[in-house]
Amino acid sequence: MLLFLILLIPCAIALYCIEKKDQKLVPIMFIGLMCAVVYSLVRIIFFYSHRITLDSFLMNFLWYYIRLALLPNLVIYSLYCLLTKGSAEFKINSFFPLMAVFYAVFIPYNVVAFTDSIYSGYDCFLKPVLYLAMLVELTICLKKFHAIKKENASGNSTLCIILIILYSIVPPAVDSFYAMNKFFYFSLPLCVLYVLLPFITVCRKSKLLFNSEI
Repeated sequence: MLLFLILLIPCAIALYCIEKKDQKLVPIMFIGLMCAVVYSLVRIIFFYSHRITLDSFLMNFLWYYIRLALLPNLVIYSLYCLLTKGSAEFKINSFFPLMAVFYAVFIPYNVVAFTDSIYSGYDCFLKPVLYLAMLVELTICLKKFHAIKKENASGNSTLCIILIILYSIVPPAVDSFYAMNKFFYFSLPLCVLYVLLPFITVCRKSKLLFNSEI
């Protein structure tokens, strides 16, 4: 069961690299790997891995959102942009290879570290798909936002920011519903739509994700 969990995001990264065929991806991905290792080690050493699920969606959501979406994407990517030299376009195009490698390590670590007994189908199959979908949609929104700011595309930059926030919220929300045993009642339709949306978007607008200079 763990094979899909471990291999899904790396396979997506491999497809991305085959499409891009750019050696500049290597140092970006290495930075993402080092960030994942350090981030996971800090959590292992300084934080208790297991927790009691509270009967509050808000508290559970905040717990998942801060640790699995907000801190990784905001802090790691912001630090990367601050410390890395290069154009704004280069930094925008670095988001997917950087964060995909990070999540390729971080999501399996979270499933293993937070599982007390047996691994569920949700953790092994749907969770990695959700977070991969999040990365794809965040990448597309960032590229669209940059294109609008450069006046290379029409659209609303504020809408892009709103979509970035919404796309980052859904996976932790689904995690919270699942932890509270309310997954099928509240979030299954949302989860299906959320997973299908990035793949439809990529098929229709693949140039946004793959065909930008890095």
